Amino acid sequence: MSKLVIICVDDEQTILDSLEVELQKALGDEYLIETAQSSEEALQLVSELLDEQYEVPLVIADYFMPNIKGDELLKRIHAISPKTLKIMLTGQASLEAVANAIKNAKLYRYIAKPWESEDLRLTVKEAVNSYLQHKKLAQQNAQLQQMNQDLAKLTCEQAVLIAKLQENESRLIQFLEAMPVGVRVFDAEGKPYYINQKAKKIFGKEVKWDATTEQLSEIYQVYKAGTHQEYPLENLPLVQALRGKNATANDIEIHKNGKIITLETRATPIYDVKGNIAYAIDAVEDITERKQAEKVLADYNQTLEKQVVERTLELRQQKELLQTIFDHIPVMVVLYDAKGHIQLVNQELERVLGWSDLELEKLDQLTESHFDLECRQQVVEHAIAATGKWQDFKIRTQDGSYVETSWAGIQLSHGMSIGIGQDITNRKQAEAASVLEERNRLAREIHDILAQSFTGIILHIQAATQVLTDDLEATQAHLEMIDELARIGLGEARRSVAALRPQLLEEGNLHSALHCLVTQMRAATDTALIYEIKGTAYPLPVEVESNLLRMGQEALTNAVKHAHAGEIRIDLVYENTQFILRVKDNGQGFGVGKIPSSGFGLLGMSERAERIGAQLMIRSQPEQGTEIVVIVNR
Repeated sequence: MSKLVIICVDDEQTILDSLEVELQKALGDEYLIETAQSSEEALQLVSELLDEQYEVPLVIADYFMPNIKGDELLKRIHAISPKTLKIMLTGQASLEAVANAIKNAKLYRYIAKPWESEDLRLTVKEAVNSYLQHKKLAQQNAQLQQMNQDLAKLTCEQAVLIAKLQENESRLIQFLEAMPVGVRVFDAEGKPYYINQKAKKIFGKEVKWDATTEQLSEIYQVYKAGTHQEYPLENLPLVQALRGKNATANDIEIHKNGKIITLETRATPIYDVKGNIAYAIDAVEDITERKQAEKVLADYNQTLEKQVVERTLELRQQKELLQTIFDHIPVMVVLYDAKGHIQLVNQELERVLGWSDLELEKLDQLTESHFDLECRQQVVEHAIAATGKWQDFKIRTQDGSYVETSWAGIQLSHGMSIGIGQDITNRKQAEAASVLEERNRLAREIHDILAQSFTGIILHIQAATQVLTDDLEATQAHLEMIDELARIGLGEARRSVAALRPQLLEEGNLHSALHCLVTQMRAATDTALIYEIKGTAYPLPVEVESNLLRMGQEALTNAVKHAHAGEIRIDLVYENTQFILRVKDNGQGFGVGKIPSSGFGLLGMSERAERIGAQLMIRSQPEQGTEIVVIVNR
């Protein structure tokens, strides 16, 4: 955009120099200031500037000029640049000259010589601001085509009106009546001198020719915009013009027939040849529709800005959320472009594999991570397929170690794709540990079931051998018990393979199962077996009862087989807060610190107690018996 140019025209160089200084003080360096000493030079200067695409917002011209007077110069300038505002300087211009300039050149202001610096600066600033404002309004009006049509119609009506008025009224009156704004002229005493029809229509009241300026607010119901307070008299532009000031206001409202009309008024003083204020003239324009349009636009812009802020905040929050998820999600993420090049990796991949995204850009990650050609080919095929299905790969990391991973590829738009991977090393280790634990469990089950059943069979065989020749009936009883124990052992072996509960628990509960074991043992040994339940029995979790049964069976079998005791007590104690299983004998005992490491029975009991969170205690001294206690908290 080119700079705006202000043109000063006067046949005296000193006046031009003074004007240039005043304008620079008022406007600074924002505008170019050009001067001309004749009307002809000024017209040529305006044409050249317009041809070079400069804007000329303001021309200040003296009235008394050789050859072409100031009003005629401004008229010609108006013909080639109608948007340019015009200010006429003179000390002796006639009313007819002023009227001619107003009518034919759209005279903006009239300033008498010698001028007051403050008045000149204010007038120039207002003129430039008015030019810029009208320019801005023109751009806004382009959006309101319907209004332009109404204005065009109004202009035609006004042209007809002007043509009729020209037959009966003076040039000045003809012009003032034809203006699209209300015009009021007041004398130096503040009484109405002339008011055109537009002004009368705006205010909707008959002119009170004897009214004073002090009565204006009351007569015309002039209020401060947006309030019901009368507009302060001293702030009215017309009153300020009578005091020698150019003034503008656009915050004036009048209340007429229940409607509120917003006005913009611009007032300027008119001086006589002696420099005294003779009149004050103001232009009044109904800007209600413009204010409404500005308010609609302002509200829309405010709403739009609010929506933009809210949407921006929402997008920022979504971005922060996605970035946080991307940085902290416990899976590896790799983003590839359409050519398969790595664009981005997250922190989890850097942690697991050891390479950053910058490092991965400089190396062949496929070769570095997969030495085996067959495995490398599988990785490529899986990535190209991008089916979203998981596949396990063993990957070499930056430090040379290997990790077990599982990957899935997903195709994105624009040829991009994303790889999602998991470090499954712990899972693989857990699976291996689970297999080992299951093997140990089966070993314990086989030991607890088959070994103990076979121990019972051996005891009954020994007892049968002793009575074989003396008591055939007792021998038959022992053989029947051997058959029962063998069948129970076979059934338990099958159940261990199928990971089912012990048969004794399936047919009853913990205390009935232990009672059955004690009954079986009594038939195979001369040792006194005492079985007692203390408290009211209650059910325990299935896994707890299964393990307690196996521990009780192991403790009872060990006591019968190894203790050489005269008495073995089996107690089940049901308390409110805990359950206690106690197996105690008065046999030969042993040193607890000398338990052989190969004793799978005691080791199995310890593992079972740990599995169900029970407390296992083994108390024994040589020749003082053994006591095994298992405590389970409820």
